[in-house]
Amino acid sequence: MLAIREFLRRAIYLVTRNSHSRALEAEMAFHREMAARAGRPASSFGNTALLREQSREAWGWTWIDRLFQDLRYAARTLFRSPGFTISAILILAIGIGVNVTAFSLFNMAVLQSLPVRDPGTLLRLQRRSMDGQIAGGMPYPTAIYFRDHAHTLSGILTTADGKLELEDDLEPRDVSFISSNFFDDLGASAAYGRLFSPPLDDAPNAHLVVVLGYHFWQTRFSADPNIVGRTILLNKQAVTVVGITSELFPGLKGGFTDIWIPIRQQPQLVQGSEMLTDKDGGAVGVWGRLAPGATAKSAEAELLGLTGQRRLLDPRLCLEGRVHSHRPRRAHSDPAAADASSGGYLWRVDAADPRRGLRKSRRTAAGPRSDPRTRAQHPPGYRCESPAHLPSIIY
Repeated sequence: MLAIREFLRRAIYLVTRNSHSRALEAEMAFHREMAARAGRPASSFGNTALLREQSREAWGWTWIDRLFQDLRYAARTLFRSPGFTISAILILAIGIGVNVTAFSLFNMAVLQSLPVRDPGTLLRLQRRSMDGQIAGGMPYPTAIYFRDHAHTLSGILTTADGKLELEDDLEPRDVSFISSNFFDDLGASAAYGRLFSPPLDDAPNAHLVVVLGYHFWQTRFSADPNIVGRTILLNKQAVTVVGITSELFPGLKGGFTDIWIPIRQQPQLVQGSEMLTDKDGGAVGVWGRLAPGATAKSAEAELLGLTGQRRLLDPRLCLEGRVHSHRPRRAHSDPAAADASSGGYLWRVDAADPRRGLRKSRRTAAGPRSDPRTRAQHPPGYRCESPAHLPSIIY
C-alpha cells in the first residue's frame, strides 16, 4: 500500500511540478527573510540549488528530468551538424536492417521447424565429392531406383526448379516440377480445387495440369477462384489449373513458388529435355521420408547397398560415364564423379532437423578408386563421371 502511495505521489508530481517549484521558492524566501530578521547571515540558510535538487529527488523521479535534458542537448547538437546527423541515421538504418535480415534468415533456417508434416523424419539426399564439394541434385533415374527399392524410406520426393513462359507475360515465371506425392506426403492442403494425385497425374495419358501458388494466384489472377478448371498457356501449351495451394505452404525451399507442375510432365513442357532419362545429370532435388522405425544410419546402410546393386546391374554407369573438364561444377556436377586419382563422389543425405539447419556430420569411408581401364580411356586432366560410387549420409 505504501509503495502504491509513493508511486502515485511521484506520478502526480510530474504533472504539478511547476506549482511545487513555485511553492518551494516561496518557502525558501520566507525562511531567508526570517533569518535576516533574526540577524543571521543569508548563507546560514544553506545552498539553495542543492536544496531544490534534494526536494525534486524526494518528490519525483529526477532521472526523467535528466533524460529530457540529454535529449534536448542531443537534438541541438544534431541540428548544428546536419551532415553528421544524416550519416549517423543512414549507418544506423543499414546496421539495423542487416541485423533484422540476418536474424530472419537464421530464424527461418535454424529456429523454426519446416512447415510440413513431421519434419523430423525428412531426409534430404545430396552429393559430396571426395574433396568436400556439395552438389544438391542427382539424376532422376537414381531417385526412382531408391524409391522402388529402399525399405527404410517410406517415400521419395523429387523437385526441380525452372522458368516457363506464361501466356503473354513479359518475364518467365518460377515453376517447380515435383513428384505427384509431394503435397500429400508433406501434409499440404488446397485452398481451392485439388492438389496432385499419382493415380491421376502420373498416368501415361494424363492431361497437362498445374497447381498455382497462393500468392501468385492473388497477384497474377486477382484471387479469382474460378481460375480452377480453366486452361492457361504455359510455354505455349495448354495446361489445366486444378487447384490453388494453401496460403502458408512454401514447400521445402522456404520461399513461395508461382506454379507447381508434376515432374513426369516436364518433358512435354520443356521440349528436348532429357531430365527424366539422363543417368548422369544432377538437376533433381531429392527428399526421403523415413519409414516407421528407421533411422538415418539404417537409411545410410541401405543406400550404400542399393548404389552397389545399381552399379552391378548397369556397369556402364562406371565405365562409360560422361567426360567433363576436371574443374568441378557446383550447380550441375554429376552425382558421383570417379576421379582417376582420388576416387569418386560420395552420396550424402541430410536429415531435416525440426529446426532445419542444425545437423551432425559423419563421412563414411571413401568409395573405390576408378577402374584402371577408365584411366586409359581418357586423357589426363579429365575424369569419368558416373553415379556408381557409394553414398555417405550426413545426419
